[in-house]
Amino acid sequence: MTLGTIVRRAAVPFLVAGAIVSGACAQPEIVDIPVVNPPAITDNSTNSADDGQSPIVIQETLESKIYTNLLLNVPEIKEFPERVANSTVNQIKTTIYDNGFAGNEQRAWSYIAPAVKFGLEAMAKIDFNKYKNIEDNNLSQFELYVKNFKLDWNKYSDEEIGQVLLPINLGQVNLQTGEKTRFSLETALFNVTPNSELGNKSPQEWVTEITLEDYNNKPENNEWALVNLDGLSGLAVYQAVHEWDYNLNKNRPMQESTPYENAIRIARSHTNGNAYAVDKDGNRTKPKWNNSNDAYQKTVNELLIEGNDFSIFLRGHPIALRVSGRISPNYLDGDDSQFYSDVQASRLGIPAKVLEGVYPTSSEGGLHREVYVFNPNFRNDDPLLSNYVGFWLKKGPFEQDYVDKSFNIPSVWTIGMGDRKAMIILPPPN
Repeated sequence: MTLGTIVRRAAVPFLVAGAIVSGACAQPEIVDIPVVNPPAITDNSTNSADDGQSPIVIQETLESKIYTNLLLNVPEIKEFPERVANSTVNQIKTTIYDNGFAGNEQRAWSYIAPAVKFGLEAMAKIDFNKYKNIEDNNLSQFELYVKNFKLDWNKYSDEEIGQVLLPINLGQVNLQTGEKTRFSLETALFNVTPNSELGNKSPQEWVTEITLEDYNNKPENNEWALVNLDGLSGLAVYQAVHEWDYNLNKNRPMQESTPYENAIRIARSHTNGNAYAVDKDGNRTKPKWNNSNDAYQKTVNELLIEGNDFSIFLRGHPIALRVSGRISPNYLDGDDSQFYSDVQASRLGIPAKVLEGVYPTSSEGGLHREVYVFNPNFRNDDPLLSNYVGFWLKKGPFEQDYVDKSFNIPSVWTIGMGDRKAMIILPPPN
């Protein structure tokens, strides 16, 4: 028996008990079901005392409480397969309830409901079957990307569905300013609430619109962005971008370039300076993950040639927003831009993760973060994280970056709620 089956049977007695807290139309409906010493719920829909069998006794759980409130406040979710609701229940439990953010449930659901609704609408568009019978010239660049590379949300894992519908970082990054904080309901609510400064759009609506606008207005081809690895190192790209005087292949500098061009340039430059080693005079030298950088640059070229560029675009777009002045110049520097990209992806129905890696040498210390954007349609026979594009693309080069280093354990984690989760430690290379 699935969670949905249990809740559908149990929901009627709860509602009859009169436990719905009604409010203004903008407020969520909350079913106040006790989860401490819960009452037994007797379901006689399939068994009865008359047939000599004992009735089914269902103990109410936190999960079924969340499920009931989810159906009340996001009825659209009923139009999707049941695993979508179940995945969302788990995401709500782990990010909101398990972390103590549901003390005021009206407030918590004022965030959860619009966030999930927005995610459902976006995720439903990630289905190439919707576009396969439409002429290409009638589709946006983003729709063409979904169509050409056969993206289909139905192939997402349960975890990926939960991350798309209620991303952790939606409560950790102010989408209007770019400021990164620890998770808070204040930030979460801000991001889903209409804002007069943004034309009465919520920040999640606003950033999704400008992200699509910038991607849909990309040049006809990406030849301008291809880098000859023998002639231009990753460090040279990085330095050029940060001097705002980028003129690769005789193209326009950043000030005159489109946001799409800047996003691609920034993404391939590996923008966080902490990823580069510094010599005794304070000058940046080769990347700390030199082998990983070479593999990444080669893969970026291949993806751009194929037109499979959306994951690369999202990796650089937050900094492009800052350069264009659309968000504050005081934020989104270094690691923080990775969390912003993560939210952008989810609000467009695309899964993303932020990974944290240990620097190859202990003397330099610290941890470095990189966003990984879902992209199952590229060739990678040695993935560090399958079906995702990020800086550490391949296990082999990543492991080689730790050879003969004083800290010789190639390690990386996924990030959740501001803490390291799901640690992956690769064996030290021989």
